Amino acid sequence: MTAYFLDLLAQLPSVRAFIRNITGDIGNQRSVVVLLPLTIDAAWFWSLLDAELWRRQFLVEQVDLAHLVSYDAPAETLGETLHVRWPTPAARDIASLLSSEGLPDVIVLDGIEALESATRDAWLRLVVQWAQVSQNLVGRSSPTPVLCAILRPAYLAPITMESDVRLAVHWWWGFPSVLELKLLCRLAGIESSSGRSDTEWLEHLLPALVGNDVFLLERLWAMSAVRTDQIESCIRELAQERGWTNEKLRQWGAAQLMSANIRRNGSLAQAPPGNARILWAQGAAHTTVEYGIELHPTALYVLGRRTELDHRLWRGQAELLLPALDSIRLDICSYLTRSYGTEWPVKWFKPEHSDEEAAVRESPLACQWGYLEWLIKNCPHLSRERRWLPLIAPASRARNAIAHFRTVSRGDYEHVIEQYQRFAERTRAPETP
Repeated sequence: MTAYFLDLLAQLPSVRAFIRNITGDIGNQRSVVVLLPLTIDAAWFWSLLDAELWRRQFLVEQVDLAHLVSYDAPAETLGETLHVRWPTPAARDIASLLSSEGLPDVIVLDGIEALESATRDAWLRLVVQWAQVSQNLVGRSSPTPVLCAILRPAYLAPITMESDVRLAVHWWWGFPSVLELKLLCRLAGIESSSGRSDTEWLEHLLPALVGNDVFLLERLWAMSAVRTDQIESCIRELAQERGWTNEKLRQWGAAQLMSANIRRNGSLAQAPPGNARILWAQGAAHTTVEYGIELHPTALYVLGRRTELDHRLWRGQAELLLPALDSIRLDICSYLTRSYGTEWPVKWFKPEHSDEEAAVRESPLACQWGYLEWLIKNCPHLSRERRWLPLIAPASRARNAIAHFRTVSRGDYEHVIEQYQRFAERTRAPETP
């Protein structure tokens, strides 16, 4: 991901809140474990957290576990690395380490995920034990140092670490939201030097498709024109880069997650459910407040779930097109009402269905696309208005497609907008003095 999009991601409210929550726990003398999926760069995330810790004036020291001479007895090894003066040769444990003078406020354990399995587990146990021993030192006069570990646990799932009184486990889960990715697209469009014309289209389409994978969003955004075939090509390349295959995804539990039919329930859990954690760790599952838990679109493509992939595109289009098309319909109906009076929908012909007839008798603005198009085409008294059929007919088709869960091409949408601008310029109602 480019520095530009990483900077935009760092500005999103949920990311900033995530950082604040972590530093808040550190301020409350809780050790923290931050769990990231493979789609989030750990070094980038640490730069954000480090900046906030510096702003809050914490004394921080990083310990690179990959370059330690010895991994035996993690507490003793950590003490030697921090140049601790042990009270006695026999007392080289966590309690003695916590009681030592001159320790930083925050000790960052860097590189845990790169260690061999047994060594990694020993250091993770140290974090848990450190928090437990810290609980016994609540009454001490000086602040208790805390540990901080940032993990991308693709090979650690299922994670069994849980938050406790002196330990806070933070999962990168449930953010950014779809709304925030729309904001990111808006910011990218405003600051773009290319002045692309499809910003509104993309800021609805891409967030609905990518979940919260900003890496994929940036790739699609960088395309000169985002068409369905280009989206598939991009997704196919991403699957190859990440090594996702049908077999691997099923081993990680993709089939079970799809059959669970998990949808939004109005709230987000703080961590992925157990059956989704391996998929989450690989970046193949995510959740948003808008759509709930879902598979990554690349996973859908690899699994041959084209219908679900099309639905992602449709839902983004529906959010943009349905209000826009209805606003256009209302403007056309208002124009016809000014020109022909309030009874124009039933003055010469009537809708086929009685409920639709009742609706347009009550208000001419209730005339829907199907009857509106038919009336303009067939009513001799409205023959002058057939000049607007290049707007009405494609708008009606687009509305019908979206209503039946079919996608609309960007070219068709832009044609409707161009025709509407022509209509609006020529039929604008005179301003009242």
